[in-house]
This record gives sequence, structure tokens and C-alpha cells, in this order.
Amino acid sequence: GIRDSSIVYVRSNGDTLAVLQVVAASSKSSACRIVKSKRDVIIGNVVVARVPVDKQGPDVTNATALSQGQSSMLQSPFVPRKSAVEASGPFEIRGRVSAQYYVNRYENVQFNTTQPGVVINLRARSTEIPLKFELYSNLRTLSYGNVSPFSKSALNQSRIYRLSLEYDDGKNDVAVGRIIPTMAPSIGYIDGAMYSRRFGRVVLGTSLGYQPSYTLRGPSSEYKKVALFAGLQPSDSLNLMVSTVYARTYYRSQLDREAVSANVSLYTVAGFQVYAYSEVDLRKVKEGAFTLSPSLTSLFANASYRLTNFLSLGLGADASRPLYTFSAGGAIPDSLRETRLRSGINASITLYLPGGLTISDSYSPRTSESRFASVYSNYTSISVADLLWSGISFRSNFNLNANQYSNSNGYGVSLQRNIIDIADINVRFQQNTYTLKNYGDKHLSRTVGADLIINLTRGLSAMLSYDRLNGYGLTSNSIFGELSVRF
Repeated sequence: GIRDSSIVYVRSNGDTLAVLQVVAASSKSSACRIVKSKRDVIIGNVVVARVPVDKQGPDVTNATALSQGQSSMLQSPFVPRKSAVEASGPFEIRGRVSAQYYVNRYENVQFNTTQPGVVINLRARSTEIPLKFELYSNLRTLSYGNVSPFSKSALNQSRIYRLSLEYDDGKNDVAVGRIIPTMAPSIGYIDGAMYSRRFGRVVLGTSLGYQPSYTLRGPSSEYKKVALFAGLQPSDSLNLMVSTVYARTYYRSQLDREAVSANVSLYTVAGFQVYAYSEVDLRKVKEGAFTLSPSLTSLFANASYRLTNFLSLGLGADASRPLYTFSAGGAIPDSLRETRLRSGINASITLYLPGGLTISDSYSPRTSESRFASVYSNYTSISVADLLWSGISFRSNFNLNANQYSNSNGYGVSLQRNIIDIADINVRFQQNTYTLKNYGDKHLSRTVGADLIINLTRGLSAMLSYDRLNGYGLTSNSIFGELSVRF
């Protein structure tokens, strides 16, 4: 009963952890994107959604019912059942470990790339106290030409995205390690500590520590970061959340950036969604000094509404200007720093037609040096969940893009088929044309690819992906393979 664009809630221990939106649905499964989350979504969380039913029963209200995971049991709204698998022992460990191998080969062997890696995603929690540990990292090397990926000349590209220990009893939330504060994601990565406390619907908190380097490996002490944040959020759902952040970054002992940001999100069962984010830098570099001069750095706002069962509309706006920290922009002359604010709007429409046919179009014009809308992008997609009742999902896309220097357009198609719930096969084709306005230089590229995903057991899966690119004067063949163990 789940439909495209449906809102799905992820819950654990009576608390809503995340809001998802369905982007594709078939008879046996659906794919979602995480719209908003205050914690990581893990295997075992309860999934709750409202679905339409054809006939009302004694426990159904307003022709809606609750669908939890793959169960058809009806319950009152947002009261999840307990997990069928209870944790044994004082600790519960879950996660995924994946061995990956990527190789890309060109006619010129100097361009060849090889990248093996291991991705580790572990989540451990105590079953007796609200304490959890998280690790999300990859161990990866990159080599060029015919160099062995395991030789000393291979580049280390390992990353640590999350390494934290967190205590959260519903009122007090304390985390240490490499974290991104949940209520204040605009702060970004921080190697340090975070503390927040809930007062009814209001959450107040602070975080301080060091900002990791771009390599995201070991800690770096060059940049220090401190932030204060506040949030307004109902304790029983994620339908509404408002948060604001004040943050300072220091390069060694010198103030490097000072900014405030605000975030608003609203979701209703009726299909109305609002998301807005804004960031204002309080200081700017002027004549070699870091002076107090508030200016808008970025803004994004979008609202969408499901008018009927077959029509959704969306409207949004965005704006941005280049960001200069004191350490990065202090040495650049004022005349060479780009400070103009670029803005644009976004309008979208989606039609849900009989037979599983979905048509969507999104148009985004923007400001430029010449005139509004001379810079734009337009993306159209058409999909059929069950093409001619064959079990094949069909998707296609058409895109148009233009800026002051170039024009591009392209189209693509893909066919996907599930085989007895064991394997998914997907074949795809994409063509793009790129033209430089001032030179009349035109390039054509074509990509043909295929993907195969096999569920060997409940916890073991394999993936193989192949792409052949022909364009821009190059021909390349790439293969990506992954063997993943989930526990």
C-alpha cells in the first residue's frame, strides 16, 4: 500500500528517529531518501506509515491504516510493536562490513585508476543503559597507471566519518569523538564533545573541539570550533523541527569564521512539506581585517504539497555567495574576491497516473551576469513501476542545462528486474551533449552500464557494476564489485 512520495517514520523505543520520503515503490519493496533524522537509521528500527485501504474495518479510521515494516497488523497511529528479535546479553552489536574493488581502464594506461577498500559500519549499544558506540569508516587506497594498489606509491584515501560514544537518556545527550551534532548539522564535523538537554519541546546544547582536516583521518589541532545551538521539536514525532546555531572557528588562535544558521522543517500526513535553511556569516575580510559585517551566505527553502492522489506541486528558492574565511581570504585583494549573491527558484510538478506511471519535471532558473534565467536547469523523469505487467521497472530522464559559458542536454533510460527476491538486474544508457558557447566546441558522451545485486543469504550480499564511457575524446571501462556482510 505504500505509494510514491509517501511519508514514512522510523521509530525506536517510542521515539521518532527519522522521516523518510518514498522515491520509488513496487509491489514488494520501496526506496526512500532520508528527509530528516536526529539519529542514524539502523536495521531493526520500526517503520511506520499511513497507507490507504479499500475497506474500513473496526480498527481503521479515515480510510487509513498503519503499515509497520512488512507487517499488515493494524494499530493506533505511531504506536510501534516491539521488535520480534529481542537483544540478548548486555550489549547489542549490529553493522555491515563491505569489501570493495573499483578499477577504471583507459586507452592511455597513464589514466588508469585502481581503488580497493573496506567499508566498516558498526553500531553497538547497551541494552541496560542508553549508551551507544558508532564507527563508520573506510580503509582505501588509490593508484594511477599500472602501479599496484597495494604498493607504497598508492595514495592513502582512508576516511573516518564517525567515531563516537554517546549517552542519550531522552533528556541529556552527551557525545564524544568525531561527531556531527544532530540538532545542528550545519556545524559540520567536530573532533570533541557535545552536550544537549531537553526542556520539554526545547533542546539547548553546545559542542566544542577541533575541526578535522579534509583528509578525515587523524585529529588535527589547527582549527578549533565552538558552537551553541537550540532546537524546538515535539518529543513524540519529527513533524516539526526548528533549530538555530551560533558557531565560531579559530585558526590556531585567530578567529577564522563566525556564523549563525537556522533550520525549519515541517511534514504532515496530509502531504504538505516545508524545509528551509539559512546561513549568515557575521564577519567578512575587508582590507586585510576581519570586520563585523553580517551577510547572507546561503539560503535554501522548498515547499511541496500532494494536492490529490495524482498530483504533487513544489516551489522553492535558493541563494548563495562565495565564503571566505579569514585564513583563506585574508591574503586575497578585495578587488579579486567574488562577493555577489546568486539566487534562483525551483518549481516542480509530479503526476501519478494509472498503471504505475509517474511523470515529474523540475525547472530551476537562476540569476547571472546577463539576465535572469539565462542560467537554468530542467530535469524530467518518467517511470513505470511494472511495465506491461512484466515485473520490469522502467525509468527515463531528460535534462537541459545552460550557463554563461556552455549548454548541455541529455537523456537516459534504465530497466530493472527483480528475480524471485534473490537478485536485482539493472541495465542503463545515458547520453549527454556539451557545447561551449564562445567556441562552438561540441562534445558527445555515451555511457552504457549494468548492475547486478545478489542476496546470497539474509546477511550476505554481492554487487557487480559495469560502465563503459565513450566521449570527450576518451573511452573507459570501469568495474565496481562489492561483497557485503550484514550482522
